[in-house]
Amino acid sequence: FDLVLIQEPYLDGYRNTTANSHWAVLYPYSRHKVEGSATVRSVILVNTRLSTNAWSQLPLPDSLDITALTLRCGLGDLTVLNAY
Repeated sequence: FDLVLIQEPYLDGYRNTTANSHWAVLYPYSRHKVEGSATVRSVILVNTRLSTNAWSQLPLPDSLDITALTLRCGLGDLTVLNAY
């Protein structure tokens, strides 16, 4: 698999989820801008075999429930949304 979309991920005491070295974790774009005890409800794991030149995170402000990225491929761009 190249992408794993997770809803209601496990979060540790630092409000991070865990993944091994084969995955890059994408949190909602506004994760560090929201204060208080708000909880992240969606993450996307991107396989590290995918070049970082082939994808980028989409900035969707003001939500901890939506994580989004764009994949660049031969036929054009593909937008992937993980919405809680």
